[in-house]
Amino acid sequence: MWLYGPGFWNVDLGIAKRFPVGHGNVNFEALFLDVFNHTTFLVGPTSNDLGFNVSINSTTFGQTTSTASGPRNIQLRLHIGW
Repeated sequence: MWLYGPGFWNVDLGIAKRFPVGHGNVNFEALFLDVFNHTTFLVGPTSNDLGFNVSINSTTFGQTTSTASGPRNIQLRLHIGW
């Protein structure tokens, strides 16, 4: 049995800026994983979970609450070099 759902897409964004300070520099970096916080629900069987009940006689047939990816993640980094 093959189950098809909407396509999975995710947008990541990274920005960086270097500031000279004296004889060294300071690097500031920001990384945004899943910047638009787009939810993609899991459809069909996976290695450890069915995603949703595939029994047509079930009262929850075709319903899913599992997501294919995690929520938005923001990472900030400050690096001081000399």
